[in-house]
Parts: sequence; C-alpha cells; structure tokens
Amino acid sequence: MNSEKKDRAQRSCLIFGACAILEGTVRRVMANREVPPFIIAADAGWQQALAYGVQPDLIVGDFDSSEKPPLGQGETNQAQCIVLPCEKDDTDLHFAAGEAVKRGFLEIVLLGVMGGRFDQSLASLATLLYLRRAGARAYIAGEKTEVYCALPGETLCLPRREGYYLSVFPAEGRADGVYEHGVVYPLENASLRADFPLGVSNEFAAEQADISCETGGLFVAVVRKDGHCI
Repeated sequence: MNSEKKDRAQRSCLIFGACAILEGTVRRVMANREVPPFIIAADAGWQQALAYGVQPDLIVGDFDSSEKPPLGQGETNQAQCIVLPCEKDDTDLHFAAGEAVKRGFLEIVLLGVMGGRFDQSLASLATLLYLRRAGARAYIAGEKTEVYCALPGETLCLPRREGYYLSVFPAEGRADGVYEHGVVYPLENASLRADFPLGVSNEFAAEQADISCETGGLFVAVVRKDGHCI
C-alpha cells in the first residue's frame, strides 16, 4: 500500500446530508480524531456542514433542492464540486458514498441522512449496507438514532449506553442465526423476518452488547428512550 492510500485508509471520512443535525452530534463525531476527517457534502449537506464550522473537501449533488455552493470564495474556496444530473439511478448520498469508497476511506460516518423524507431515510439505509459490503467501517449518526450494520459472520460489539433502546432488524428480507448477548432479551440462533419486529426495543443488560448473524445481515439501531436527541 502506497503512502497516499495508507493515509486515506487511516483517515476517516464524514458525509453530510441535508437533514437537521444537532451541534452536539457533530462535536461528538468530530472529537478525538488525531487527523482531521475528509468531509464530503451531499447536495444541501454543504450548508449543514458550514453551519457547524465544518468546511467540505468535496461537494456532490444535482442541487435540485438547494442552491449550488459559492465555489472559489469564502468557506467553500478549497472544495471540489461534482455536479450530477437530476435524472439518475442513485441518490446524491449514494454517489457521495461511492466517492468515499473510491478514495479508499475505511471509516465513514453518515450525518444528517435520517429523519427527513421517509423514502430518503430508507435510501440512506441502503447506502449504509453498500458501504459495509464495500469493506468500510460505516454507521449513521443521527439526531435521535445511531444505525449500524452487521454483516453475516461478524459480531457487532456496542458499549452499554444508559437510557437507550437497542433494536435489531434484518437488512434484507430475513436474517438467520441471529445472536444477541448482553441484552435484556437475548437471542440464540434466532430468525428475524421483515414482517415481524421481534428485535425492536431491546435494552442493554451488560457493559457490552454483542450482535451477530449467520445469514442476511442486520441493521442495529441505538435509540434514546426519552426521544431527545443524541
């Protein structure tokens, strides 16, 4: 691995979407990083990033729902911009995720991609699954929820968080060989189906929850109980 690829593999990437983000969420994701993350903004995500003093390195989008960034001036002076056609197969966020993968980033956090339009939130989950299958350590950091994805054969280990639910859903139509340890309602070699929410509203019972499956993949949501934002 050459030095540039190694640097990118070690450097994290944050992708900003257009949905509202709490300042505390942005601070938490940005904290304790020795190397500043590479910042990609998807469409109106550039405005969200700048609102919290985060300057994008790359801005992508068709800008059908926001104005184009004022490139070459102010806080977007150094940003590269890729203008996409409005009629395309992927979303602006998914294109941004693809750019992160092409650049070799292995830790990718999606911000401001949940809580807006329901269909776009589902599309964001599809993008998370794409990133995980591409080999990235990726998750969604939202106002009320964090979403992770566990692929078959791997174990997702989450530290205990007081005041939070932990919900597990199949990433595809069905997940088999599902195990949940360190939770109030453990599962042993269970099956989760898309038509029955068996894994919803579990809770931490140990200092760490371990979640895995043998087939299908899982979406794991950590949700604050009182409904306030993370």
